[in-house]
Amino acid sequence: MTISISKPFEQSCPACGGRVYGSVWFIIARHEQPLAWAQCLKDELNQLSCSHGHVQRIVVPTLLYDRDTGKIIVVTTAFEAANREMGGLMPAFRESSGLLGDEVHCIERHEVRSALQKLEVARAIGRPEFAKLGGRVFVTRPAPSYYFDVFEHPTPYTARQIAERCAVVLGERSLPAERLRDVKAQRALCLSLAPDARPGEIDEAISLFSEVIGLFKVAGQTFDWAATCRNMGTALLRRSNSASRTADAAAAIKLFSEAAPYLTKAYSLGDWSRLEVSWAEALIRVGSQPAAEEKLREVASLRDFPDAFDSISRAKKLLANQR
Repeated sequence: MTISISKPFEQSCPACGGRVYGSVWFIIARHEQPLAWAQCLKDELNQLSCSHGHVQRIVVPTLLYDRDTGKIIVVTTAFEAANREMGGLMPAFRESSGLLGDEVHCIERHEVRSALQKLEVARAIGRPEFAKLGGRVFVTRPAPSYYFDVFEHPTPYTARQIAERCAVVLGERSLPAERLRDVKAQRALCLSLAPDARPGEIDEAISLFSEVIGLFKVAGQTFDWAATCRNMGTALLRRSNSASRTADAAAAIKLFSEAAPYLTKAYSLGDWSRLEVSWAEALIRVGSQPAAEEKLREVASLRDFPDAFDSISRAKKLLANQR
């Protein structure tokens, strides 16, 4: 099994409207992808260009692995997102490589070139331990036995089962405060996504979100806080649609506006598009159709991108309904 992972990417060029397409790297093993590694050394990682030569850098978290030295580097999109992005990449790396990867260096994009140059020097003299890569070093440990059952990425089809697993964990285990917060947030998200959720379960989801949202901010996990704002807003929107509560829609709009500076298009096209479509739905609910349509048109104009496909489809359907 290969370790390196890339995904196809395509969207319109913001400068000329031309086609920007290519592969975006999420995991690069040096011995498998020497050309992609060389791009990192030249600070050209995940740079794509359109047919007119306009260069666009696609900003995603990327894991770099050097088999010869055993070094694992996670290039984060932002300092505050390091924990979450490392947590998203490490399970895939462990599965494909068969390695635990106990020590991980987390650095920001502007530090990549310097870090890899230092690694080159250490390789050349045969002393990888001399490579001072900078950033932060995380010592990771095997996750608890229930971790992957509970923190599987939910979809509407799996949300009910994961919510029930979360309830079991919350009822049977004495968890550290941070883990307790995370499991509650995951149960709230899954309840809000479940197509068959009852009104009382949506109320529970909103209550759980209210309980944990401030804890992410106090811990300095800004992007997790912003995602929780969006998720809570989506739950409020769902309740407003089923119970004719415009106050819930207004509260959702406030949460979406607070999350917007962090869940940007440059940070994550998927997170941004989901936020914008939910925000537009809330604006429609309170009668602000022009503002809603502006957001929907921007999402609908995107070329199909795997992480934003559902949002693009929703945006197009909502626009059709407004006509």
